[in-house]
Amino acid sequence: MVYRIIFRDLKYLADQCAVHTKKRESIQQEIWARMILYNISFIMAHHVVNHKPKVKGKDRKYSYAINKKMAIHHCRYFIQHRKRKGGHPPDLETLISQELLPIRPIRKCKRHVKSQTLVCFNYRFS
Repeated sequence: MVYRIIFRDLKYLADQCAVHTKKRESIQQEIWARMILYNISFIMAHHVVNHKPKVKGKDRKYSYAINKKMAIHHCRYFIQHRKRKGGHPPDLETLISQELLPIRPIRKCKRHVKSQTLVCFNYRFS
């Protein structure tokens, strides 16, 4: 059960829904790259959650969790733009901590799953 959740997160959160190549080695490289990005972003998200100070005097209606999709997006942006010329790299912990989602305990909405067709590579052959 836990493995299904992990692979679902990897598939949908890390944009691994479609493979962007045909070669076996390139597919493996793409999967490993997404897994590494997923692990880095969740290490950063757990670091932000564990080291974030609690707000005193605020009673909130819901408890909050980090938005996983945006955490992966911010980590990808940080890795791509960490060597900016003349500027400072973005503060990754602040960006991740700003993306909070409320945890609502009793949800009655079902997931609407749409089937997707296979992407054909025939257009590449001439």
